[in-house]
Amino acid sequence: MRTQLLDHVDSGHMALPEFQRGYVWNRDQVRGLFDSLYRRHPVGGLLVWATESKTATHRGDGPLVASIVKLLLDGQQRMTLLYGVVRASRRSSLTETPRPSPDSVSILKARTSSSISR
Repeated sequence: MRTQLLDHVDSGHMALPEFQRGYVWNRDQVRGLFDSLYRRHPVGGLLVWATESKTATHRGDGPLVASIVKLLLDGQQRMTLLYGVVRASRRSSLTETPRPSPDSVSILKARTSSSISR
């Protein structure tokens, strides 16, 4: 699986702006995204804001790159879900909704400590 976008999160090139809401997707939305991915249907684009990292206020405690950072404005629910599934240290059962930690930014920025809570 290609994980270039997730690598951008890990490296501090992409982050969530401070004003971004938390993860709110329910089980049906999760299933819908994976069904669309499986069927190779379009799942929407991402909207990012490229800005200087020194002036960017982001959620999470991970460091940002020293130059330009991309703040994720639209697509956060999809990215958080995919990050949690692909980068999780433990997996929930297939019958449960993959659910990132309560603070979705922790999933996006806490590189190795992200997991899917039950």
